[in-house]
Amino acid sequence: ANNLYGYDAAYANFTLFSLGSAQKVTVNADTGTPTTAPTASFTFTGTGFDIISLTDNKSGTIVVTVKNKATNEAKNYSVNNYFGYTYSDGDGTWTPTNSADPNALYQVPVIKVEDLTYGTYDVTIKVAYLKSLDQHDAGECSFWLDAVRIYDPAKNDETAKKAYSADKESRPDYAEVRNLLIAGNAFAVNNDAGVTGAVFIDGIASGATIEQFTACGPNNEAYLEADQAIAFQLVANSVPESVQLGAKLAVGDSATLYFNGKEFKTLSTATDMYYALSGLNWTKDETNGIYTSDVVVLQHKGGDGIISLTNIKITGGAEFIETSADPLNEVKLAKEPVVMALASPQMAARALKMVAVYEEPAPEILSVVADSAEVMVGDTVKLTVTTNADTDYILVNAAAVETYTEDEAGNRVWTYEAKAEEPGEVSFTVTAMSADGHESEESTCTVDVQQPAKPANDIAAMVKKAMNAFRKIFDAIFGWRR
Repeated sequence: ANNLYGYDAAYANFTLFSLGSAQKVTVNADTGTPTTAPTASFTFTGTGFDIISLTDNKSGTIVVTVKNKATNEAKNYSVNNYFGYTYSDGDGTWTPTNSADPNALYQVPVIKVEDLTYGTYDVTIKVAYLKSLDQHDAGECSFWLDAVRIYDPAKNDETAKKAYSADKESRPDYAEVRNLLIAGNAFAVNNDAGVTGAVFIDGIASGATIEQFTACGPNNEAYLEADQAIAFQLVANSVPESVQLGAKLAVGDSATLYFNGKEFKTLSTATDMYYALSGLNWTKDETNGIYTSDVVVLQHKGGDGIISLTNIKITGGAEFIETSADPLNEVKLAKEPVVMALASPQMAARALKMVAVYEEPAPEILSVVADSAEVMVGDTVKLTVTTNADTDYILVNAAAVETYTEDEAGNRVWTYEAKAEEPGEVSFTVTAMSADGHESEESTCTVDVQQPAKPANDIAAMVKKAMNAFRKIFDAIFGWRR
């Protein structure tokens, strides 16, 4: 089996709340105190969790308590979910916007707790009102509990381990894309590539610096607006079974994400789901046994939405480790496969270069071949069409063909079949198409459809029938003379 965990088509088109609903609570100075605050609680077994919520200019603070059921050890986490600032270039400060217009970001992981010792935990969420954080003196704030994501829920279940292994999902590890940017200082503020910056954060639509992103950027995500791009590499002492990207819409109805210059996924949901980063090549350094992946460049290319990048997930026992800006000199080999992520100014420059040299898809037909130049009426005509990799589907006499195979050169091979209905010369017009509407020049293939010859036994029957008819006529004329 090869099932991608963390993806479910049922969630593919929810741009607001996951599965269309969430639990909302609103508190004020009387109902949002430590003793009166409403609570929600859940118990989980695993190594961590995300709390998924909405953030907007009416959101407030939550306090989350995590208690280990085996040891009774407890720890508190808090976050202010308010969203809506403007940035001043003059003094480099953020101030709350005066606007009360709706500005919600949906399905945001507002709390991420990770790297817990595997076990069972009780979690309590309290919604607090703090006058000092009431940006508009509204006297109240709200919290929306949308969903909870649990990490490693079946880590010590032997049956589950076998299923995970069969699906290439065993021993997963996670790294936040946001932390990769911060750890590697992966920002290119000055560029002439015609792009608007490395990432988007609230209050700055472009050109955010690493300091600004660290101080006031999103807690657990990295956002990309149109034409923005980031890059990273993976370094390992073995190749992971799978490398996956967590991505979703932060806002908007649709946005298209490109992976290394090719269209990767059009996102139409605010639900964070995983998508396989397939086809990565790895290069081994024979001096130390270290493998380095291709540079991974992720770019927002089309659509009205802002893309949220959450996690990089690796499977098969590979583990992310912290490293310096020059990770190849810092890797310490372990018994288990070790993987780390490298994000650096050089990677950001590569991302910007990728944007600068980006070319629109150019679908092209390389060949159109019929399995036979001559067929009979009633036979099936089969066309084999070969195109380049920029082709997402083909049109044959306006009929779409969407499935293909690949040849050794990476070209796409399509098959079209049609029944020959009438005798004569039949033409098939083929056009290669890209997903965003680019098309190739037309190519035409002609097949000669012939009428089948009459079978010999049919001819004999016709002769016999004619002779019988002639005999009857002869008898009618000359029979009286017999």
